[in-house]
Amino acid sequence: MKEDRENNTNNKIALVLGSGATVGGNFKVKYEGKDYEPPMDHNFFETPLVKVILRPKEYPALCYYQKRFKEKSFEATFSKIDLIAKLCLGKVISEEYAYDEIKNLMAEKAKSDTSYKIKMEDECCCWRTPSMAAWEFISLISRIYGKLEIPKKTSPLHDLLRRSLVRRHNLSFPQAERVGNLSEKQRKIPDKPE
Repeated sequence: MKEDRENNTNNKIALVLGSGATVGGNFKVKYEGKDYEPPMDHNFFETPLVKVILRPKEYPALCYYQKRFKEKSFEATFSKIDLIAKLCLGKVISEEYAYDEIKNLMAEKAKSDTSYKIKMEDECCCWRTPSMAAWEFISLISRIYGKLEIPKKTSPLHDLLRRSLVRRHNLSFPQAERVGNLSEKQRKIPDKPE
């Protein structure tokens, strides 16, 4: 095992950046051939990218709650959905009426998405809508941030990450080579920060 650590054969690093660092680092989300700024928490549902992607046909339960809460924030919306789901699980409240309001939209979504259908059918009607809204939220986030692209021009954040990973952990950082026209000086990783 010690030899594996030294050779980095089993090491994995997960790097989690907040949306502010992602936007500040000039990262973009490419969607349908167009570059968008990654959405941030406080105005998540008002950002151009989310407005393009978030449609009741694809995210029926999430759109239902977003319309019901009239929240702009990612965190506030997700927290409310999570709270409702927990209250339903605890049999304190029921959201069966919510399901009745959007069951046709959810059934349409289930026709084209087998995993959605299986998940939906496994849930009790009293908490199906908040459970599916959370599922849809995760799907939306994956769809958005799964298309995150490194900056076309080198950014201070990207450069810091590349240098840190290569120097401290002896890892390759292949995305660094995809960054636009880097000069030899930019490609060279100095022993000490300049």
